[in-house]
Amino acid sequence: DVLLEEAARRWADEYARDVVDRIRQHAGLEVETTIRGGPIGETIQAVAAEQGADLLVMSTHGRGPFSRTWLGSVADAVTRTSEVPVLLIRPDGEEAPDLATDIELRHVLIPLDGSTLAESVLETALSLGGGWDARYTLLRVVRYPTQTVSAYLPDTARMIEEKVREETAAADEYLSGQVTRLRELGVTVEGRVSVANSVGRGIIRHADEVAADMIALASHGRGGVRRAVLGSVADKVVRGAAQPVLVVRATGD
Repeated sequence: DVLLEEAARRWADEYARDVVDRIRQHAGLEVETTIRGGPIGETIQAVAAEQGADLLVMSTHGRGPFSRTWLGSVADAVTRTSEVPVLLIRPDGEEAPDLATDIELRHVLIPLDGSTLAESVLETALSLGGGWDARYTLLRVVRYPTQTVSAYLPDTARMIEEKVREETAAADEYLSGQVTRLRELGVTVEGRVSVANSVGRGIIRHADEVAADMIALASHGRGGVRRAVLGSVADKVVRGAAQPVLVVRATGD
């Protein structure tokens, strides 16, 4: 229906002008708008490619009692397939976040797992946080086995404890190297090691404990459908964290 399409376009144009006015008022930035028709997720990524965008910023649309564990379908699809880093902002209750004023990145949590793939997030996270002169916490979560250890198998319990101690020491050494390197570049950064039954839940818990303003991590898609999946840890964090989450596709992924 032509009339319906024209009405939708007028509404979109008015909405876009209102957002632009708020951004200019609060941030003093130069902003332009683009209105397109088509499949939403695909069109967002097509425009990002045309514009040479460095970052996509999107609000998720979780609602109701399960809002912390649910992404809007568009945000979910874009996050899983985008070659451009995606910053996801979760609504506060039923109110959508004001992307013009609600983002303030003073403290950024960056989970690392010791791999160069995970380190792919560092450049984007440091660049984004630099606008607020942010400080950074590098986090390595050591997973503690969840299986119950029988009292009749004390050797097994000791082996698990020893393995966790070894992995914790290795994680601490790894983070110390990363912290030293970044401090030499003038970055305000510290390293933390945490032990948890779940790496994803450990990241979310630590983000809450240190009052992080953003979690930044690399996705780790694998196999023949890697363009359409997040790594399990990234997926858990994206769906469960209250903070904005920056997702960067791992270099070489």
